[in-house]
Amino acid sequence: MPKKEQNKLFAIPQNQNKLGILFIFLYSLYKITRGLIAIFLYSALTQKLSNYWFYIVLGLSVLFLIVLVFSYLSYKNFKFHIDYKNYRFVLKQGVFTSNTLDISLQRIQQVYVKRTIIHRIIGVCSLVVESAGSSDKEIEIKALSEDKALALQQELLALKAEEYSVNKELSNDLENEVSNADKFEQAEDSLSKNNVEWTYKLGLKKLLLLGLTSNYFRGLGLIIVFISTVYGQFSQFVDDNPYWKGAEEYLEQEYTSVFEITLVLVLSFFILFALSILVSIIETILKYFELKITKKKESLEVEMGLKTNTKWSLNPNRVQIVTHSSNPLQSRLDLHQLQLALIGSDDQIKKNSLSIPALTLNKLLQIQNFLFSVKLEKGEFVRMYPVWLFKRLVITTLLLGGAFFLNYFVGWFRIELLASILIPVGLILFTLQFFIFRSSKLAITPNFVIKSEGVWFKKRKYIELYKIQAFSVQEPIFLRKRKLVHITFHTAAGDLRFNYLPKSYCAQLNYLLYRVESSRQAWM
Repeated sequence: MPKKEQNKLFAIPQNQNKLGILFIFLYSLYKITRGLIAIFLYSALTQKLSNYWFYIVLGLSVLFLIVLVFSYLSYKNFKFHIDYKNYRFVLKQGVFTSNTLDISLQRIQQVYVKRTIIHRIIGVCSLVVESAGSSDKEIEIKALSEDKALALQQELLALKAEEYSVNKELSNDLENEVSNADKFEQAEDSLSKNNVEWTYKLGLKKLLLLGLTSNYFRGLGLIIVFISTVYGQFSQFVDDNPYWKGAEEYLEQEYTSVFEITLVLVLSFFILFALSILVSIIETILKYFELKITKKKESLEVEMGLKTNTKWSLNPNRVQIVTHSSNPLQSRLDLHQLQLALIGSDDQIKKNSLSIPALTLNKLLQIQNFLFSVKLEKGEFVRMYPVWLFKRLVITTLLLGGAFFLNYFVGWFRIELLASILIPVGLILFTLQFFIFRSSKLAITPNFVIKSEGVWFKKRKYIELYKIQAFSVQEPIFLRKRKLVHITFHTAAGDLRFNYLPKSYCAQLNYLLYRVESSRQAWM
């Protein structure tokens, strides 16, 4: 039964905010510019556009006009409303082809508000609705006023809760209860009493500390990818540049000994490492700026982001896998991270992973206590069988030996220089494999599956048993003689896998299956 008539705020099909025309126009121009900027830069640097400026300006003017007309038509043809009678959310869109999306409110998994830089400049925000059981892109209303977006978010979540409540009572054939209208009023009163219990805000100081102690190798990888991409786009211009050729000739003439070449490589590494730290800090600020966590009675609201500000409203049932991670530096600074794997379709699993960084240990435990239906338990951990370590050491040895013999025949580097590189790299790789083996552990407790892993950046993953949908056991041919298996636990938000376990450990899975089947808790 729907809400009262006066509460049907979104019963009539309506458009986005009128500023949506400007947003669609600017966003379309941004995507077009991003796709063409490399071509224009290359052409400008090589002076291949000097005789065609008139045609370029004319073409851009026509393009702007087409994009503007498209933006207006897209705005006019975009309408949404809530079917209160049937508990459905309906959206119609399309310029040349009309497309109607009609989803049951019960299938909605998440509704959140986000704001990009363009949103902030214009003064609007975007509302995203994610549903279960679909591999298509989620519904996104790209331009709403903040008040209207928050009102629609609360309306959808409240109606979803009401529909679930009504269906549950009907299925149990409960009689002699108060009227449905009274039930909905009680649900509204319950939502209004959902007062804030505590809030947590991430300041700039902790953001900087997080950036300084985060994953430098990711920043280093981004720099290398950027340099290789730019060089690939402008290789001809670089190769023909006299300053670049002069720099190459200077390095070839002045740095010839093994010591000098090693020194250049070490200095280059430290410069790239410093840049990677800078990239890590910038990326951290863009992603987690003004992080705010609000704990309410029945939900956890998370807001963060400078480039794209996003507001999430989480309930424990949607969170399937909880990962607590930190490294030694962050632990000493009391900075801990939670990564929450949320229910989504197969194509949304990576996208439905929410990271909450820079939490104090006390605040992290408070969030975990809210997300878990029972208290965490200590379990007896088991490690992978040592054959994993032996296999990794053999592969590493073959790779290093292959690099040495390949260089012997090809002659890329002198033997002394190659040895000075391969020996320390080999020692690091061997040591790393050993510590990876030591840190990988699995435990099954009466209520949890717990996996521990990581050498420097240590992670511990938790799955409550009742949220496991299935588990599978793989027994590769080369492991059958040793009676070893790989085990994978499947949830609605992804899988947790552990390899090289003794086959006898499968007896634990029988107990796990019993706990899952006997549980009456809903997994979502």
